[in-house]
Amino acid sequence: AEEAAAAPRPLAAVGVVDHAGPRLAIVTGADRRREALVALRALALLAPRLPALRATFCAPSGDLDAARIESAALGVAERVDWRATGTPDAGALERADLAWVIATGDDATFGMLDALAHGVPVLAERTPLSVRYVDDGASGVLRLRGDEAEWASVVAATLAHADRAAAMRSSARAAAAQWPLDAGAESWLLATEAARDRTRWSA
Repeated sequence: AEEAAAAPRPLAAVGVVDHAGPRLAIVTGADRRREALVALRALALLAPRLPALRATFCAPSGDLDAARIESAALGVAERVDWRATGTPDAGALERADLAWVIATGDDATFGMLDALAHGVPVLAERTPLSVRYVDDGASGVLRLRGDEAEWASVVAATLAHADRAAAMRSSARAAAAQWPLDAGAESWLLATEAARDRTRWSA
């Protein structure tokens, strides 16, 4: 039994997770403090069920202090690594089993695409944007807005089955391959419209 416990875990078919326990990347954005608090409360509910679970919290620098305070109050501060960025960095995603994207707009788009490109399934609220990029049940999990208990159950269920998780990582990479040019075109369009608006108002 001791030899079995000491044996290294087999590598997943797609992606390599180099940590002993599951890791959740939480990707938020500006004006999403309520949703960030729900995510931290969900993490607190998951702690007894998944004692090895850790999270990487990616948020604009202005929102990190509030999130740190909330995590300390909830008793999960030691489980969280902090990133002062609106999109997750490669290091955070390479170690993640699941990316919970609670950002909106461009932050959500790039957060989802970055996660999928790293073979990380995406958890997100079901919206027209998330439906466009995430295939529910294949490359991620989409749910209607819920409370922290509902989200905690979704995270636990998604992380519980290794075979399903490996299949979702494969689907995530396949999904990301379909979207880069489209996402880039959307970004150029948004930038062009913003520049046109600024020119119009300054005239």
